[in-house]
Amino acid sequence: MVPHHLSLYRSDKFIEKSNGKFFIKNKDGLFEHLSKLSSYLSEFDIRNVHLYGGGYLNSMWTHHLPIILGAKIVSKNLQAPLIATGQGFIPWDDSVDQYMRCLSTFDITDVRDYASFNVFQEKNRGNTASYSGDDALLLFKDQNNFAIKREEKPSLVICIQNDLFSGGNLLENLLCEEILSLFSSRGIKNIKFLSAMKNDSFNLSKEMELIIKKIGMTFSHKNENQLLHEGIPFHPDSFFITTRYHIHLIASFSGARGISIYSNNYYKNKHKSVNDMGSLWEVVDLPILSRRGFKGIIEDAFRSASAHNADVLNFWINKKKNLSRKILGLAYTPRYFCDDINWLCDFI
Repeated sequence: MVPHHLSLYRSDKFIEKSNGKFFIKNKDGLFEHLSKLSSYLSEFDIRNVHLYGGGYLNSMWTHHLPIILGAKIVSKNLQAPLIATGQGFIPWDDSVDQYMRCLSTFDITDVRDYASFNVFQEKNRGNTASYSGDDALLLFKDQNNFAIKREEKPSLVICIQNDLFSGGNLLENLLCEEILSLFSSRGIKNIKFLSAMKNDSFNLSKEMELIIKKIGMTFSHKNENQLLHEGIPFHPDSFFITTRYHIHLIASFSGARGISIYSNNYYKNKHKSVNDMGSLWEVVDLPILSRRGFKGIIEDAFRSASAHNADVLNFWINKKKNLSRKILGLAYTPRYFCDDINWLCDFI
């Protein structure tokens, strides 16, 4: 574990934006910080510098982007290959293109969705990104999936976020007699609320609790720390309702039915990309859900023959496996100084 004070995320304090351009405001400070990090890492058998996948490198989270610059310098110091995999670059706008040019100099840049692939191609003419889907696909390379906790009885599993989502009354519409009876009649007697982040919705009114009890169901809650250490509670006959991307991905690819809900284009792209990788869950826009209601969508999901398309999913798992093998065999390749320094000139 890298000490916090040496983290690549600390690189952002040395970067400033002025007149629409990012620049290094304290070159000595940045290079000293990254030199200390490189020295710390040199004590270990570091074979590559690897930015694992996620949706954290984009124009929404600009405070994360300096890790691209920092990783480039550290890999140069360590003479180690530089890799980014499973990346989601959406949303991306012209104001952060300096970082995309730096990404184009990585030994491997890999994306998790088609929109991110298109952005990389558009911004880096002549450079091609790898497109192998989400890095979490490696969870499904064999039967030992540590991201789920298998349970004896099925549950209705609900994970509704409060950040980047405007569906504050979603639980109220879901936890009513008509909807809960659909699940109870199919042998689902438990409700499990998940918080993937601290503020995910789990505020039940007394009325909601009384309805759950009246239907003959019980409920429990798992917070983000429990999910991380124990895994997502899973039974093949459970039903998931979530706004969270990785809950959708892991539950559907593990074999459970469900629906995913979004209220903005950022999450629409994320959930649709899970469908592209094989999920057969319906991805529902919040306003459409408000018009259609839960009942019909849930009944359609129960009628679905499978939670995912196994052939499509295996195609993406194999792509991710092949990329992993390529990374393991990658060697550091020195570049001509002029080729290797152009990206840095953007920030000076």
